[in-house]
Amino acid sequence: MSSFREVPRPIIALGTDYPDGHVIAAHRHDRDQLLYGLTGVLMASTPQGAWMMPPQRGM
Repeated sequence: MSSFREVPRPIIALGTDYPDGHVIAAHRHDRDQLLYGLTGVLMASTPQGAWMMPPQRGM
């Protein structure tokens, strides 16, 4: 399969490493997401609010 969007399962896992200070432009997802940061701090913002997530926590 060429894309995780085509995986016929209700739950999948993806791993990605980002460098310090990496910013991802505003976007949407077709599926719900659980974010988990093993190391570093994750900051997420939406029109409803902004959140800062410490390492080893999920959002």
